[in-house]
Amino acid sequence: MSYYESEIIKELTVGEKYTVRQLGILLYENKDVLILSKSIPQLRISDDSRKLRVIDKIEAYAHQIDKTDRRNPYLVPNSKSVTYIVE
Repeated sequence: MSYYESEIIKELTVGEKYTVRQLGILLYENKDVLILSKSIPQLRISDDSRKLRVIDKIEAYAHQIDKTDRRNPYLVPNSKSVTYIVE
């Protein structure tokens, strides 16, 4: 995936619209970001024409289970992750 440094967004603003490409770059650059979409099943990074509006932002600890680790499957979150809900 190639893009310019000026295209990198650090965070999204609730109520604003962003292109699918911008959302993809945000995901690629930030490991602690998750995007939930109410309208599209797949973010195509090449799609620079379609825009989605951010309807909510949630900052919380994400609790996960690693099914490949039988001895200690619980992954303790060490920081909050950010989840954006878009439509």
